Amino acid sequence: MVIDQSSGRVISSFLQSFYQAPDLAFQVLNSIPASIVTLDKTCQDITYNKKAAQFLRLQPRETFSDSSDLPFKMYHKGREIPTDEMPVQYAAYHGEEVKDLEIEFVWGDGVHKTAVCSSTPLFGEDGSILGAAAFFEDITEQRRIEDELKKSEEKFREIVKYVPEGVYEIDFHGPRLKSVSDTMCLLSGYTREELLSMNVFDILEEKSRTVFQERIRKQLGGEKIDNNVEYDIRAKDGLMLHALLNVTFTYKDGKPEGALVIAHEITERKRAEQALKKTEQELIEAGLRAQHNQFILETVIQQMPAGIIITDASGKEVKNNKEMDNIWKRTMAPSENIKSHGYTAFHPDGREYQLGEWPLLRSLEKGEEVIGEQMIILRGDGTKGTVLVSSVPVRDENGRIIAGVVIDVDITEQKQMEEELKESRNKYQALVETTCDFIWEMDIFGRYTYCSPQMETLWGIKPEEMIGKTPFDVMPEDEKKSAAQYFKGLANSPGPFSIESIAYDGKGRLIYLEFNGVPYFDDNGGLLGFRGITRDITQRKQAEEQLTRKNTLVEGINRLLHECLTNINEEELGKSCLDAAEQLTESRFGFIGEINPAGYFDNITISDPGWTACSMPAGTGERNLPKGLKIHGICERVLREGKSLFTNNLTAHPDSIELPEGHPLLKAFLGAPLTYNGKIIGMIGLANREGGYREEDLDVIEALAHMIVQTIMHKRAVTALHESEKQLEALVEKRTQELHELNKELRQITDNMADVILKVDTKGNAQYISPSYPKLMGYTVEDKLGKSVFDTLHPDDTERILFAFKYGMEAGIKEGRFEYRCRSADGNYLWLEATGKALFDDKGKCEGAVFGIRDITNRKLMEDNLRQSEERFFKAFNLSPAMTVIRGLDGKCIDINETCLTTLGYTREEVIGSFLDEFNFYGGTGPPPELKQAISEKKSIKNLEVELYTKQGEKRTGLLSGEFIDLYGEPCVIFSVNDITDLRMMEKEIAHLDRLNLVGEMAGGIAHEIRNPMMVVRGYLEHIGRKKEFEKYADRFQLMIGELDRANSIITEYLTLSRNKAHDAKTENINNILNDLISLIETDAIKDDKYVTLELEEIPDLLLEKNDIKQLVLNLVRNGLEAMDPGGYLTLKTFTDGHEIVLAVNDQGKGIPPEHMNKMGIPFFTTKDYGTG
Repeated sequence: MVIDQSSGRVISSFLQSFYQAPDLAFQVLNSIPASIVTLDKTCQDITYNKKAAQFLRLQPRETFSDSSDLPFKMYHKGREIPTDEMPVQYAAYHGEEVKDLEIEFVWGDGVHKTAVCSSTPLFGEDGSILGAAAFFEDITEQRRIEDELKKSEEKFREIVKYVPEGVYEIDFHGPRLKSVSDTMCLLSGYTREELLSMNVFDILEEKSRTVFQERIRKQLGGEKIDNNVEYDIRAKDGLMLHALLNVTFTYKDGKPEGALVIAHEITERKRAEQALKKTEQELIEAGLRAQHNQFILETVIQQMPAGIIITDASGKEVKNNKEMDNIWKRTMAPSENIKSHGYTAFHPDGREYQLGEWPLLRSLEKGEEVIGEQMIILRGDGTKGTVLVSSVPVRDENGRIIAGVVIDVDITEQKQMEEELKESRNKYQALVETTCDFIWEMDIFGRYTYCSPQMETLWGIKPEEMIGKTPFDVMPEDEKKSAAQYFKGLANSPGPFSIESIAYDGKGRLIYLEFNGVPYFDDNGGLLGFRGITRDITQRKQAEEQLTRKNTLVEGINRLLHECLTNINEEELGKSCLDAAEQLTESRFGFIGEINPAGYFDNITISDPGWTACSMPAGTGERNLPKGLKIHGICERVLREGKSLFTNNLTAHPDSIELPEGHPLLKAFLGAPLTYNGKIIGMIGLANREGGYREEDLDVIEALAHMIVQTIMHKRAVTALHESEKQLEALVEKRTQELHELNKELRQITDNMADVILKVDTKGNAQYISPSYPKLMGYTVEDKLGKSVFDTLHPDDTERILFAFKYGMEAGIKEGRFEYRCRSADGNYLWLEATGKALFDDKGKCEGAVFGIRDITNRKLMEDNLRQSEERFFKAFNLSPAMTVIRGLDGKCIDINETCLTTLGYTREEVIGSFLDEFNFYGGTGPPPELKQAISEKKSIKNLEVELYTKQGEKRTGLLSGEFIDLYGEPCVIFSVNDITDLRMMEKEIAHLDRLNLVGEMAGGIAHEIRNPMMVVRGYLEHIGRKKEFEKYADRFQLMIGELDRANSIITEYLTLSRNKAHDAKTENINNILNDLISLIETDAIKDDKYVTLELEEIPDLLLEKNDIKQLVLNLVRNGLEAMDPGGYLTLKTFTDGHEIVLAVNDQGKGIPPEHMNKMGIPFFTTKDYGTG
């Protein structure tokens, strides 16, 4: 409150009257609702009114001879105010005003209060200082509401971290996007940078733009609009998405300036709703037409897409339509009574309907109107369906029930669509993983000023230990220098940056890290520091290194395969194999040899460096391969144990033997056995790798040993089939999700002292208005004196306030307090709080009242914001698609969202207030040890994979994250679980497909080269088999040719796997293809006394390759015929199942054993002695 010098004189004259008539002055002073304290110019005589006494916790008219005797202390911004600087003393000493100073009052018993204080000197007629007056506005409650609002906002931001929905913020001045979440980027297909550079209209469809503009216009105009709205959004790839937006508007100076939006994608739900709406519209239209006459009614009843039954008051059926019979798959007799109908139905929870529970009987017997009750019915054909049942009684003019009408709407397909929508959403959610990255903030010198809790999980270092330190402090010296130099350069060209580096974790291990950050600035563009995220890329780096090694190995194997098909003789082939082994293991020497039938060792090849270094006698140095060697030493261990081994100190190895004279010196040795059909046939030995051999060299030599055996055996036996068992694995993490912290500035609340003193007569006409009235309401004092103070009341408050005032004047009520709205000079309505006291004359007759009026508009707005913030918190909690539970430290459930209840099959009443451990969510073993430890240590937990059990006993897999929070001042734990059951099943299926793909790749690589020499051998056998001198061996020639033909058929199947030709698909109908093949199939069947039948339903055309489908049908038919005994029937069927077309081949064979079912997709799997699979 600001008091000028003229006002000070007015108060001075009042104080003079105070000394002349203290009782009257005290009565008037106490009627003022503001806290007032006065002081004479000596600062010895202190007085205060009733309101000030209540605030300062003093007894009425308690006096103090000195300011230092006050029972409280005063503080401003944490500093105690000395006596001579207290506002009223300062005004009395210096003759200067003190305006709107916020002061904290502290009493000895610990009570704290906050007030805004203004003081002014009091002047006499001659201008001399008489004393000073101070005015206090109690804002303790206001500050408490601000703190609660801040805590509520913090709780809201905490829960938003667990909501995997699109979140973004709009600035109405543009309108533009101020911030967006990662999920919003994922939904729209745009990057964050692209979205932040766009206008909101850029991603909205034309109709949605119009709706958006109209909503802003209404909001700016003060109209009330729904917080939930549906928009059509155009994604970056052109796909149109439907989204349900929950909008919370933000205000500045009482006007909306933007909005915080949570976007839920409802594309699939919209499609289902549109289909349902169309059906409902058809029902409504049919119902309206049915009101004209009985003939039209009869026609409409029969043609309506809903089932209808009309009965008399006894329950005897009068009329029903065909749709009702179709829904129930049975026909009701015209005279059948509903009380003995024999129908069966169930509640959604599985309970069977009892007779008295049927909606029509409730309408007939109790007069109930049942609207849209969901019922699961058992149809006449044994199938189940879902219907919405509505039933109403029909009454005559006397109110008696004379008939009943029941309508069944079949929503079976709609429920299936909802389940499919739910399943689709669960699959999507299962693919989204919470990030393990940690968020940080640092100053311009690289020192951390904030680190998120994930730092301890990622780095093994507690966040508080790194505050004030730089990331360079935990890096190796060489890395520290280069990283620090790079960071210095960021200050000169600030912009987004990304850097990979290495550092020591909390256990002293080196890990790879990736830093991504952006600079942030003050209002003047000055660089304040950097914000960003850090992620652990150690596994990615290790995977890259493993991938490099594996790629090198694969390249060596591919080169070996290529060379083995072009080399002329076995020695050159062996040399190529050995060269590849030496190159991949970086070995100096090497050999490949085999065990001969006599049990001795024959060398197949020795490397060129080995020949060059050899000076052994007996001609070996002349490149004559040693044969018939005795097997002993370290080679004997490899061949005896059948295991690979390496040693980097050969002379110290227990199996080491003395080398022959002239043999090259061996320092390190690596050996692996060569195995064929489970039998050890030889070995490969390598020596003298610089720096010694490693464990990964064992993996390389073992993989090569298998390939060497296959290539060598391929050269010796053309009919042998080379199989590769090598698989490539690439484990690269592809999905990350950044944690985005929502920072929203709270709107500043005005601290002005704006109380008004108003005196009125018994009719409400103003007799006195204090000088602060124009500042509050905008009117001049002269405009309102002598006029009714009720003229500017809000229409909704006028009747209430007039009644209270009139009643108070007539009944002589001494005091009262009211809250109401009043129109200011600019046309806006302000919320005011008035504290009034009646004034009486000497005879006790009421002659008016004095009011203290305060602006509480800001407080009302803050209370509304607090309510909205609480609503946002619980909306975000309940709308989350992740299973979310809040439990107390005692283990009891505080709250649980609908997603968790639906997934686990419990009701809210079962869970709320109960101990969660009683439900055995984790099975018989109880919660995982990691979870128990985290709860006992009060630590957060991220992405713990757990097995959960539903109420029905179904096992689900999920990623559990937990965090400790304060809810209503009580510590508790919030758990969020993402269901990844479907993701784990997909991973198994992908692994199976990778194995099939590898077989196809290897088949195409070698099958052609194997087939050509086989055909030469087959032709030569046919040629010499015709010669007379070989006639006695004809059966043997035929056996060899038959075996070659069988091998050729296997190779043909291989080529089918590896075929990579261009597809020539055309629109065909499978029924036409089956009709073309039936003659051929029946011919094969009849010769074995077997029969074939066709059951072809009408099906749509498909885009397919006709020859491939023919081959598929013939293969399936041939397998079926071979599996049946004579006299059996084989049936070919086609039909549609939902959106799929089914081709089924049924035979009367004995079936496939259960142990073989999982192998049905493996190429060439067969149980026949000479089958090809």
